[in-house]
Formats: sequence, structure tokens, C-alpha cells
Amino acid sequence: PDSIPTDSASPELPAHRLRRMQEPPRTAVLGGGPLGLEAALYASRLGHSVWLFEREAEIAPDVRAWAHVSMFTSWAVNRSPLGEMMLREAVRKEKLAVRKFPPGRLYPTGEEFVSLYLEPLARLLGELVLCETRVVAVGRSYLFPDEHSDDPQKRTARRFRLLTRSPREERIYTADYVIDATGTTHTPRWMGAGGLPALGEMGGFRQIFHQIPDVKGGDRIHFLGKRTLLVGDGPSAATTLVDLLEVANMEPHGTVIWATKSRAEMPLPLTQNDPLTRRDTLMKKVNLLVKNGHPRLQYSPVTQVEAVQHSLANNKFQVTLQVNHETQRLTVDSVVANVGSRPNA
Repeated sequence: PDSIPTDSASPELPAHRLRRMQEPPRTAVLGGGPLGLEAALYASRLGHSVWLFEREAEIAPDVRAWAHVSMFTSWAVNRSPLGEMMLREAVRKEKLAVRKFPPGRLYPTGEEFVSLYLEPLARLLGELVLCETRVVAVGRSYLFPDEHSDDPQKRTARRFRLLTRSPREERIYTADYVIDATGTTHTPRWMGAGGLPALGEMGGFRQIFHQIPDVKGGDRIHFLGKRTLLVGDGPSAATTLVDLLEVANMEPHGTVIWATKSRAEMPLPLTQNDPLTRRDTLMKKVNLLVKNGHPRLQYSPVTQVEAVQHSLANNKFQVTLQVNHETQRLTVDSVVANVGSRPNA
């Protein structure tokens, strides 16, 4: 039952095609983050049969990676009207226990966003959410990838087939619609020149911080009294830098080397009339720290990472930098690469 009839009024339609016309549409959502959960919620509300596939054991794994970080956007714009309405309705019917929503003007941390909104949404969706289920491949039923490539109508007449794999089984699902909400933050960019891996970076991947580390909390042992190399020139790097300098002030040996590729006088470009006021404040604060010459900060513009080698013997990194086309070598205790994300391919 994987093809759509071209003439729905025909009295000679096969039985399986008639059955499909009478079924609710099937929607598969890939990714259990904020967008995936909202998409599944709306599709379900529209009467679709829905499956949401999340490859990790819990929903929103990427948000959990920065659970300690406050968001630039407020509560008011991080939950949908339908999501809030259905959660409040579930609370009234005593089907779900949710604490009172914070005022819309407040700014949640990643942890608050997950616990107060995303997890309740997932519980509301119930068995529609399939965690620890990886979508291995997506294709069209009975068609090879290049078959009818010049005739979209023939291709779209076939349902999608999704091969999934979980700890329990491999399984095929069929769907009329597939929504890819997997995002990109799960796969960090390489910090070498041109987005390629620096020499040794792949081998030391697990020893390098790619998300915003919890510098003042669970990851503090890696930074207190240490020499840290921070690479990146965006809001994530700015967030990390502010936390690193706060911790560096607590202990006399703590220092930060901040490497960016920027040639500008100030490392972080500002957005005129930035609607995200907290981001604007952060960027201005970091630029001011550089301008005033913070005593624990060594700012290194026009810099690319050429090589990074992690030593298990002393748990330190040997790093080779190209600074304005001149080679510099240094030893650091920790490396943070806040250089963005790339497609998960």
C-alpha cells in the first residue's frame, strides 16, 4: 500500500489503494529536540499517525549538552501556543504534573527548558516518541534513488520507507511525510584552517571541549588554575570566555589564550539594533575585555590551529598555531573549540 492513486474517483481502484485513502496521513519526525517535538505535536493534533525518532536515550540531547547556559531568548518565544495549551489542558485533567510556567519575560537555562517544557511535551506525546531509535536510511517505496528522478510526480506517488535500528530490533516504517528536525549541533566543526581537522585533532577529539563547557560547575576541574586555549569567534565562544575569566580570577595561575581568525580591531561583530539584547550585551562585554586588556587573557587574532596533540603522560596539549602567517607553539592544559557545527553526514 505504498502508491497514491492518480484518479481517486475511479471505481476500479484496488482495495489497498482505497484503504490508504481512508487512512490518516502518516508523518515521521526525525529528531527529538524542540523542533521535532513541536512538529510531532502539531501533526498529531491534525490527525496524523505520528512517529518521532530520537537516536539518544533521552529527548533533546543537544539542549542537555548546554543545560547550564542561559538562553538569549525568553520563555515567551520558546514554547508554542499549541504546546502550552495542551500542557495546561493535561494538567487540568490531572494527566500530567507540570510546574507553573515561568513568566514569558524570563530567560531559561537549557536545563529549565528541558524539564519545564520539552520533557512534559514528550510525556504528552507518549508512545509516539521512540528514543534509542536511529533512522539508518530513508527512501521511496519500490524506487531506487535515481529512479524517476526526472518525474517528481511519480516519485512523490510512493510512500517513504524508513529503516530504523534500536537496541531491540531493526524495523521498516512507511510514511507520507518525513520531517528532518535532526539539526546540526550534534556534530561540531573541525577547528583547523578552512574547516578541515587540524593535525591530530581527530585522534584527540574526545579530549577537546566542543560544546560550551560548564566552566563554573561540573567541568571546573579542567580550568581552575589551568592554561586554556579557546578557539572561536561567535556567541558560544564569548559565553565560554566570560566564564573562563571568572574562574581564572579565582586562582593565580589561571590564564586563557583566545584564538580567532578575525582581523577586525574588535573580535566580535555587533548586530545593529540586535533584537536579542542579552546577546548584544555579551558581545559588547567581551569586546570591552579585549580592549581594556584583561590581565588573564591573551587575545590572538588572525590565528588558525595547525596541529594539536594530546599527551596521556601529562594530560596536556601541544598546539601549533599559525598567527598572522607565523608559526607559534604552546602547551596548554585544556582546549575548547567553540567553532560551530556542521551537517551530520
